[in-house]
Amino acid sequence: MFLLPAMQNIERAVSDLGVKVSTATDTNGFSRFPPSSGSFTPDFQIFFIDPVLSFLVSKKSPPAREYLTYFTYVNNMRDLSLEYALLISNKTVVNDGSNSYRNLFLAFLDTIYAALEKSIAGSVKIVVSESSWPTSGGTAASVDNARTYVKNFIQIAKTGSPRRPERAIETYIVRFDIKLVNNCLKLIAVSVTQMALFGFVIYV
Repeated sequence: MFLLPAMQNIERAVSDLGVKVSTATDTNGFSRFPPSSGSFTPDFQIFFIDPVLSFLVSKKSPPAREYLTYFTYVNNMRDLSLEYALLISNKTVVNDGSNSYRNLFLAFLDTIYAALEKSIAGSVKIVVSESSWPTSGGTAASVDNARTYVKNFIQIAKTGSPRRPERAIETYIVRFDIKLVNNCLKLIAVSVTQMALFGFVIYV
């Protein structure tokens, strides 16, 4: 695995400047439902999660994860409501023990928390490195929906999740041009020209 040596080299190069080094965590290697059952697969944890998290914890750098509820929604519209993905559902969608979830983002985030708590990282903080909603180019992509998502996302970030209440979430809301991904990978059918906020980054 080349990721960890690369992170170590970068950290040595920028440590004197006080710059933190992190990496996004892949979410293909863990179970997702219900949130409290979140856990990494054994191979993924041994060969990726444990080495990388050990390094990040030793440097007091939080792991990062981007999450766009939009793509989860458009790939599962039979099972997920638009309100749940836009963070505006007024009813509980998922019950998980003593915790309940009215929006897709917090359900996903608590799944990550649960998986991390079962790893060597324990209750490490996680940074949401990217989240947003498209303003055009696909199903349910509109300026109004993007505005709704961002407004509610900022409020959620201030209050924390059911698993970690009253613990603000460090988040970044950014513009995202999926056309570049389409041109390079040809994997995503929707062509989203803009994600919310038109290129500005908001630090919450």
